[in-house]
Amino acid sequence: MEKNLYTLSFENRLMVGQLIKVTCQSISYEGYGQVQLYSKVLIASNFFPSEKAIVRIEKIFSKYVFAKVIEIKVKSKYRNETQLDSNSAQLVNLNYDQQIKFKKSYLNFLFLRNFQLTQDVFQDFLTSTKQFNYRNKITYW
Repeated sequence: MEKNLYTLSFENRLMVGQLIKVTCQSISYEGYGQVQLYSKVLIASNFFPSEKAIVRIEKIFSKYVFAKVIEIKVKSKYRNETQLDSNSAQLVNLNYDQQIKFKKSYLNFLFLRNFQLTQDVFQDFLTSTKQFNYRNKITYW
């Protein structure tokens, strides 16, 4: 596999099928791991902040790139031991406490951006006693 691994530099052009080693920088609002690659954002499912992985470029668009994680070289300490492969639940392999932390942070960001509300108006999340087979729901009033 290493013979196909490209070192990404400014001169390199991204190509479908290309293998590159990247470090996840953040999680997108959809739950994908994000990496900034010059003028494009690479997103990959089942990829969490601080993880290093070899990814394969699947699709290239003008501003972003979809990739698939081929091999995780350095795992996050927040990754669950039991791994589920589900494109419908991007955060399922992330520790439940970290899922809540991410969701709370993103919700706070949305309220601050859209309504200019400060964080002190929010109460803590009510977490589910079930970590699986529950429905995410939020109520506004």
